[in-house]
Amino acid sequence: MKTIFITICRGSIARNILQTDIVKILKQAGIQIVLLTPAHQDEYFLKIFERDGVIIEPLVKPELNFLERIFNLIHQGLLYNDTIDFRWRYGLYSPKETTFFRYLLKKIIFKPLSYFRSLREVARWLDIKFFPAKLHSELFKKYSPSLIFATNISGHGDAGVVKEAKSYKIPTIAMAKSWDNLCKNSFRVKADKLMVWSEFMKEQAMEYQNYKSRDIYITGIPQFDFYREEKIIMPRKDFLQKIGADFNKKLILCGSEGRHIPGDPEIVEILLSFISKKLLRAPCQILIRPHLGYKDDIKRFASFKGKSNVILDHWFRPSSIFKDSWDYSQEQIIHFTNSLYHCDILINSASTLILDGAAFNKPIISIAFDGFQKKPYIQSVARWYNTEYYKDILRTKASWLVKNKEEFLEAVNNYLINPSLKLKEREELCQRFCYKIDGKSAQRMAEFLLKQIENTK
Repeated sequence: MKTIFITICRGSIARNILQTDIVKILKQAGIQIVLLTPAHQDEYFLKIFERDGVIIEPLVKPELNFLERIFNLIHQGLLYNDTIDFRWRYGLYSPKETTFFRYLLKKIIFKPLSYFRSLREVARWLDIKFFPAKLHSELFKKYSPSLIFATNISGHGDAGVVKEAKSYKIPTIAMAKSWDNLCKNSFRVKADKLMVWSEFMKEQAMEYQNYKSRDIYITGIPQFDFYREEKIIMPRKDFLQKIGADFNKKLILCGSEGRHIPGDPEIVEILLSFISKKLLRAPCQILIRPHLGYKDDIKRFASFKGKSNVILDHWFRPSSIFKDSWDYSQEQIIHFTNSLYHCDILINSASTLILDGAAFNKPIISIAFDGFQKKPYIQSVARWYNTEYYKDILRTKASWLVKNKEEFLEAVNNYLINPSLKLKEREELCQRFCYKIDGKSAQRMAEFLLKQIENTK
């Protein structure tokens, strides 16, 4: 029996990989699956995923020493684009994370070096040579895996497993955990093959991670397979009754972007004022979806609890063991799928939700202003739309980008009158960023993994 190691370091990855058909198809082919995860002792995780043919072992995150941290910073500096410039200049969550002098110094040193793509390969070679990974050697000896599947290659834990596999000459396949990861940093190690969701991700992998076209396989988005499962779609009346919504009102889904966008609650407040002042072309109600990847994000919207025409989504169970706190349960998958299916308009702020909304062909509004006050650009949500990955999203014009309260009202009313606005653009967005939404993305991933296993001795 051949064995595959699969890394699971995030709750969102547990949903994307373990709740789709990937594991089922591998098991049916007689493959033994070893999951490497920080949740190896978590009762809830074990209850859902530990079964015949699936073994769960620890994924050990390496503690980087001083020299390794310095080397890693240098390695990251070898990649430069608008996203990198954005993070150097404005920080990830706040401009207080950096200074203009530090930004200027990084740009002067590393931007010229980034043009020499071969330096990334030199850095990866030096990384393996001087910082070899040995944290899972007992597991490699115990199971003798035929293939390694690293599901978050940008993470230090996954990178360590891939480095160990190379020392044993075991084939490796990797993926980035999301569509926007490939341009954010230079991965410490390259797997033999890379699976990506879309043509957009393939282009980014070739440009920023030095992959060859022949080593990249496009699969589609595995978690989007749920969107084509008719059996999990509830009748509209049943879903609205479940969440306490009014069947006679349009449902506007507002997705939070967590710590990145502190103004999200003010956007909800503005939308609620449109409703209360009867400025909208149809009776509406709001479903607020907190960001599941940020612990306690729901608390930012506590003031809306119990208000008329507002439903605060609390139908989720945060994960205590994973860094992203993501609820990976089937119940949450069904609930979120129905939230998207039954909403009439989706509102987000520079979020991945734009892909989910397009998958259901929903009218999408992207917020590019900060609520009640105009903030300087370095603090504004507007800055997020200038990242490398989101500029490509905006080129499709699949969402209605609103830059003030008046444009926001105009967009909502136009979509209420004509939901088919930007239909063609949403279809183009799906083609470029989602590949195929046919319910078979997980199948394509599993079949590619099986093909690589069959080629091993």
